[in-house]
Amino acid sequence: EQQSNNSTAASVPEGTDESIAPKVDEQIESEARKRFKGFITLLTNAIIQTLKSPGFVAMVLGVITACIPPLRNALFETGGPLRFLGSALESLGRAGASVG
Repeated sequence: EQQSNNSTAASVPEGTDESIAPKVDEQIESEARKRFKGFITLLTNAIIQTLKSPGFVAMVLGVITACIPPLRNALFETGGPLRFLGSALESLGRAGASVG
């Protein structure tokens, strides 16, 4: 039994504070949390900027218009009640710069 006590004492050098290891672990964990929080903030800002961009909004509105046949017919069919608006949208679309 005495030998086991001596081996324990020998494994920890004299004057070493055993409470240092938990503090180092807490610092590493805190730094990891800060990095993760920074990553999430960066990702959130990128998503918000994408959703606010005019090209993305135009794409979503185009898909919605294409998916609703009565709206599509009203905007783009000859004699449709909203043909004046569809014609204006077509003119604006021709004037826009192409991507690529």
